[in-house]
Amino acid sequence: MQHATENAPEEPYEKGMHIIYDVLTRCAIINFRGKMDIVGPFPGRGAAVAAAEALCRKKGWGKR
Repeated sequence: MQHATENAPEEPYEKGMHIIYDVLTRCAIINFRGKMDIVGPFPGRGAAVAAAEALCRKKGWGKR
């Protein structure tokens, strides 16, 4: 699996976890544990994906 960020996160994405960058709105669309969030806009894809991954970490991604 290829990760969305240039520096791959330490934890792999969970099954069903998706981050999509919308180039028109410059927002990240996040599907995490059955819930969808939209964050942004951001200056670019890297910033959007980093913010999306941070939100997922805040919601428990990577915690066992």
